[in-house]
Amino acid sequence: MIRSNPISINFSIYFYRVKLNSEQEKIKRMLSVKDLTIVYEALLAPETMSTTVKISLSITRKQALLLAKVIELGLSAQPGHEQAGILGVVDAAELIKLQGLSADLLKKAGLTEMMDKLNSLTAK
Repeated sequence: MIRSNPISINFSIYFYRVKLNSEQEKIKRMLSVKDLTIVYEALLAPETMSTTVKISLSITRKQALLLAKVIELGLSAQPGHEQAGILGVVDAAELIKLQGLSADLLKKAGLTEMMDKLNSLTAK
């Protein structure tokens, strides 16, 4: 059995934490809002991103309701705000289509009225 000096173990843990924190700081500094905007624009720019894709999706009503709520919350982020993320670089027409996708999802799951009632409860 190899015995280690407790001081060297503590130093190693401390050094690892310092190294980890400095790496996280580098990542935070490298990915500023401006940098992320440039990356998002580059990802969305190719013409292949505008092609229509048919997706066959089987999800539960619960998942449909949650997905619609996630879309709604994402669309409620202020444009230009740091939390807007990729939605901050998308034009308004695409956001309207995404809102329509959410409404269509609720309609197909038969949850439109339930979502309206839930939204009215949270608005109070």
